[in-house]
Order: sequence, then structure tokens, then C-alpha cells
Amino acid sequence: MKPLRLFTISLLLLFTGYFVNSQNIGIQKNNPDFLEYLSSEEIQTGYVPLPFEMPTTPVGTKRSGESFPSQFDSRNVNGTSYILAPRNQVITGPCWAFAATDVVQASFYKKGYQEGYLSPQLLTNCHNFVYTKTQGGNSLMAVATFARLVGPAFENAVPYDANETACITTTKEDFPAFVSNVHMINNNIDAVKKAIMDNGSVATKMFYDVAYYNSADKTYFYNGAANENHGISIVGWNDNMVVADKGYGTPSASGVWIVKNTWGTGFGDGGYFYVSYEDTYVGKEVFAFTKRIDKNTIDKVYQYAQHGMTNSVGYTANNPSYGRIKFTTTEREKIAAIGLYTYHPNTEITFWIYEGADFSKLRYTSEAEVIQYGGYYTIDITAPIYITGDFQVIVRYKHSTEAYTIPIEQNFPDYNNATIQNSGVQWISSSGSSWIPLGADTSYKFNLCINAYTSIPNPPANDNVQDAVLLNTNTVYENFTNAGATVQANEVVPPYNNEEASCYTQNSWCYEGGLQNSVWFKFVATNSVVNIITEGFDNQIALWKSNDDNAENLISGNTSTYQLLAANDDASVSNAFASLYNVQGLQVGKTYFIQVDGSANGAEGIFSIEIQDIPTSISNTNTSGILTPEGELTQEIKDKVNYIEVFDVSGRLLQILPKNSSLSNSKLPKQQVLIIKLHYTDGGSDTISWLQN
Repeated sequence: MKPLRLFTISLLLLFTGYFVNSQNIGIQKNNPDFLEYLSSEEIQTGYVPLPFEMPTTPVGTKRSGESFPSQFDSRNVNGTSYILAPRNQVITGPCWAFAATDVVQASFYKKGYQEGYLSPQLLTNCHNFVYTKTQGGNSLMAVATFARLVGPAFENAVPYDANETACITTTKEDFPAFVSNVHMINNNIDAVKKAIMDNGSVATKMFYDVAYYNSADKTYFYNGAANENHGISIVGWNDNMVVADKGYGTPSASGVWIVKNTWGTGFGDGGYFYVSYEDTYVGKEVFAFTKRIDKNTIDKVYQYAQHGMTNSVGYTANNPSYGRIKFTTTEREKIAAIGLYTYHPNTEITFWIYEGADFSKLRYTSEAEVIQYGGYYTIDITAPIYITGDFQVIVRYKHSTEAYTIPIEQNFPDYNNATIQNSGVQWISSSGSSWIPLGADTSYKFNLCINAYTSIPNPPANDNVQDAVLLNTNTVYENFTNAGATVQANEVVPPYNNEEASCYTQNSWCYEGGLQNSVWFKFVATNSVVNIITEGFDNQIALWKSNDDNAENLISGNTSTYQLLAANDDASVSNAFASLYNVQGLQVGKTYFIQVDGSANGAEGIFSIEIQDIPTSISNTNTSGILTPEGELTQEIKDKVNYIEVFDVSGRLLQILPKNSSLSNSKLPKQQVLIIKLHYTDGGSDTISWLQN
């Protein structure tokens, strides 16, 4: 299936030695079958050998306490089928694309998304490798295509036409979702069975020759050494089924894979046949697509290795190897996920994201994670990281027994014809501090297989102070968010305090990254005292007064035109939802502005907000000597108190507590602001607000 262009053996040898320089940067040997395939003048069609030899999947892949049934069929799992009827590729070449899309469809069905057939045409016509539609491909090409956010597409959006070779333009509307976390499994029957049970089916390869097919019982067994030539999928197994002898030998034991073919329902048993576990290829080199990604969470991908992994480089075993890559966004974007390949099973991955062209601004550090299978993975970024311009991703790869852990893309003109970037955007290291540049203008002519996925944020309607949402008092408003919000030029911000205790004050924010993603509200005062309560995520809140009720003053930079009335980061030690209590001195009829921002370096979330009128007079707004940080009365106050009256914010008496009572242990309403009147033995009193979490 290769074009009739010859790839010279001398160039191939550049990629087949273990060490490529004096820095002891090692490289895996490419798959000899692949190199032989490229150097052959014979035109083949069907399934292309992988550029690398897939490592054997280690044992220990069963789910805890699991023993597999002797028979399993994803076409009938307790009466439910996750498999659609076999389709017909019509011409030679597209088998790999049919198999890959059948496997993704089954995985989506297994997850509850019954959306019909997926399009093999998008893969055969838009994969961006060298091969034409009739020359074929492999499952790794499907992985790389999907990693570029090309598909999978609905069949009716890109319908299959055996004679059509053009790549049509698609949008996200043509896709049900994106797909990732592709497990590569090799020579491990239990791991393949687990993948089928978990995902419905898996893609694999075979050598097909009708001489080895038994049309009587639809069985197949090949144990020769001819190169693979056909892509298929496996939907189940039968440990007890025996493959009969066709004159070319018989397996030593029973057991078959239930294979879904790509030649329509007229072939075999309704489009299926049964291949021995001992077949040379079937079930030995397997791809399982395991993760469905909501297409609305990703808009762009940044990558240099557009054709994915062809090999791996690095340093010695049990020592880390680092890959570093720099991208540049074209607008303000949120980093949604990092995509990366692993070559060896059980590779430990850690990564860091830096903003800018240097290492001065660390934005994210991942947890170290051991990835069980080789393959391709996207790791979601849960923290809100917005970037405009340059950013860098550093990935540390480590394996206890295997060397050369950094996946790379090489240029093979007769396979991927890859564009290798010039130096200045990709590096590798054995230490994470001293970096060796990669690129077409260096001795290390390959790309790193590290991708960054971003989304284009849509700021909330009340992102700007001029668009502040008008709220009524004594009403709970729910389902507001600051996700995607920005900071305006010259936007006001309360003072910061680095002391931990400042997180609980009513006049500042503690410093946790500064102003990040604020949204705005406003209200018209109906009383001179208010509480402002938020719940939902770790936020910070401020209340502002503006001359002439003019919102523009709050972004003017002129401090004489506005005034901070109150600010809070955390309501209490145990409550990170910001709230303002006992804010006094409001003028009835005047408009006030509320700023809600994400704390903890720009947290995002959904929250509720309520402005509570407080008609009860508050005599003491400074509770530092009355309440502990946990919200309990100090021992000094307890010793002075004669009894305690508890009111709600409307002034209704709820309870009278005797001397030495504990507020937190009393049966008072939780998550509700209360008015606490402390009557002292000397005849004096204090009235404060109080919130029990």
C-alpha cells in the first residue's frame, strides 16, 4: 500500500541504532517489518506495519477479583448489543478505518451514547499521511488523526463513498464527541478480554488468505510469518470453540476471538468469523479507545507531531527523561488538557505548565501518575489556566526497568512525510534543568509527541462592571458562574494581606493569586445594614460604593470616585464561600456594586448569592475579641455572659441560651445568618451577626 517512492536504506539507518550522539540520548529500534515495508518496491494494500514494535503488555491487567467468563459477546450482554452490523469497505485499503470507527462506536455505545455509525471516510480521506484510500493504513494513524481533533464523525455527516478521495471540511457539529486514552495491548489475552468487556470491542490486525479460512464453521488460523494485510475488530471470545485443521496445522488448544470483519454481512457468519487465540497476529497488537471527551470542552489543539508517535528516545532505565515544548496561543485561551503518548506500559508521568517563554511563572503541576498501558492519553486540567501568548509544557517520563521513554515523531517520507520543526520550541533533558534543543536544524531531527488542548472562553454576561446584574434584596439567586470571566483594565481590587487570618476579615482579601476572573452584581439599598452571602465555590467578594452610582468609576483608576465598603475571602476557617456580614452605613435608594472573584489562584465555579436586609441594630461589627476564628465565643466572653438571645435577620427571637452555652453545640439553624445578642453580667450587651456552618 506504499507509494512507489523509495526511502533510502542509508536514511533509515539513522533511526535504527540505539544511541544517536555523545550525550547518551538513546533511541529505540524501529520495527524491522516497517523498515522492510518502506524499502520494498512491491505495492501492498491493507494494513501498514507500525513504525515501532509494540511492547508486550505485562500480566496483572485483570480487574480486582475478576475471572473472565469462558464466553463473551458484546453483541449480547444481558440482552443489549453494543455492536452495529458489519459494513462493506467495497475496495481494498480502508479496512483499518472501518475497524477503528467500529471500535470507537462500540466504546460510545458502552458508555450509553447510541448515536449510530461513525465515518470511516473521514479517516481514509483526511488522515494526512502519505497513503491513498486504496493503499491502506493502521490503527496508529487513526489515533493520530483523532488526536488532531479530526473526528470521529457521524456517518451521515461524512458518508462513505468508495470512489471519493477528497477530504471535506468538517466542524464539531459533525462529531458526536472526541476520543482519547487509547490503550495499546500486545500479546496478553487477559488484557484484551478486559478491554473488550470495558469498551465493547478492540481494533487489531491480521494476515488474511482464504486458504486459511474454513467456510464450514467460519474459523480461521494462520501461524506463518507473512506481513499483516488486514484491519479488523474483536467483539468477544469463546474459550471452548475448536478451530478445525485446513491442512496448514491446528492450534494446540481451543479458544477463538469473535472477529467483526469489514466485508459486509455476506461474509462468514453474518459478517463475523472466529480466529484462534494462537493466530500470528489477531489479538497480539490491539488498540482500545476508552475515553469519550465532550466536544464542547475543547476548541483547539497545539501540536508539532501531527502524525503521532513513531518511536521513542531518552536515557537509561529508572532515571527520568524530560520533554519540553513551547506553544503560542493566538488569543486568550483556557488550557483544557495535555495530550501525550507513552511507549512503555507502566510509565510514570508528571508534567508542569509554565506561562511565558521562561520558567518564571509556574501555572500547573500534575500529580505523578503511572499509566498502565502504552498509548495516547489526554489528561484534563481541572484548574482554570488562561494563557495569552507563549506557554510551555514539561513532561517527565520515568520507568523502573525500561529506557527511552520520550515518544517522538520521525519523518518517513513514504509514511508520514512529517514536518520537523526548527529548534527553539522543543527540547529534551536528563535532568529537567539543562536542555538539548531538537529540530530540523539540529542533530536531533524529530518532534516531541506532546499536545495541548485549549478552549476559547465565553465570558459571563456580567463579566464587566458596566453589565452588573441587578439583584433584589432577600432573594436567593442561583446558578451564576465566573467561568471564563476576565479582569478589566484598571478594575478595582480590595487590599491584600498575606497573613492567614486576613482570609476571614471583612475588609481585605488574603493573597491567593490576586484578581483573576471577576463578575459583577448591583443592588439598590432598602436598608442601612446588609449581609451578602455566597455559596458554591472558593471565591472572594467585595462591596463597592461609586460616586453618582456610576459603574465606570470602578474602572477609572481614580480612587476619589469610589469607596470599598467591605471585602471577604473566606466566611470562616471551615467555609471558603465568601460572605459579608453587618455592612453598615448604606444609604437607602443608592446603588451598590458587588464584585465576586475566584480565590485560590482563580477558582471557577457555580454559585448562589443573596443580599439580606438586617433591620436589627448591630452594635459591634468587630468580632475579633468576641468570636474565635472557628466562630465560637471566646472564653473571656463566655465568662462575662449572663444569657444570649438569638434572632433571625428579620428580628424574630428564635432562642434564649443560658450562661456558658456553646454556640456551635446549640440547636441553631445551620448555613443561616443569625443575630446574636450577648447580655453581660454587668448589664452591658453586644449584638453581632453569626453564621453556623
